[in-house]
Amino acid sequence: MNDKQIQTKNKLGEGLTFKVSRFKEVIKKTRPHKHDKYFELIFLKEGEGFHSVEDEKFVVSTPEFYFLKPGQLHFWQFTAIPKGFVVLFKEEEFDAIAERELLEMNRTLLANKRIELKPENFPAGILEELFSEFKTESRFSKPILHGLLKVLLGKMLQLAESEMQKPAAPATLFGRFQQLLEKEYPKLHKEGTQTFAVYNQ
Repeated sequence: MNDKQIQTKNKLGEGLTFKVSRFKEVIKKTRPHKHDKYFELIFLKEGEGFHSVEDEKFVVSTPEFYFLKPGQLHFWQFTAIPKGFVVLFKEEEFDAIAERELLEMNRTLLANKRIELKPENFPAGILEELFSEFKTESRFSKPILHGLLKVLLGKMLQLAESEMQKPAAPATLFGRFQQLLEKEYPKLHKEGTQTFAVYNQ
């Protein structure tokens, strides 16, 4: 597939630099696409299937979190209805000086394409509040939304840090296959050698 066939989507809408929505609750396979100049935080609470990001293919294992940067190629293939939230934003939404810490947290979190979550760690409360405030559009909505986003980024960084301290579990299908092969190979090799020895007696 060449660049001309790859679709570039803009789910933010014309003129917007921040948006919160519920994940579309439909079973579908999307075509490989990129997002136009915005970050996408995806929080999946339910769903099954696959998510391909660049050259990695992840098995959807909810609850989980994905962080896509601008221009990153990805697509979905769901086999069960997904449920969750999507937060979209451009860096220009934030004040580069007054909100420097928030922007730095965002850049630090970029190292994580995906974070597996425990059900008790899924930030449902923060996400519901973000979604509700986004729809409210009051005079104070912008600072509230930015404050909630900062809390959300902090929570994800905290979880990412705790995950790094655990033995790494491969997230891709190939990685899981490799791990299983390494674990089972000595046993299978031993059984195969014994069978061969009995056969040749």
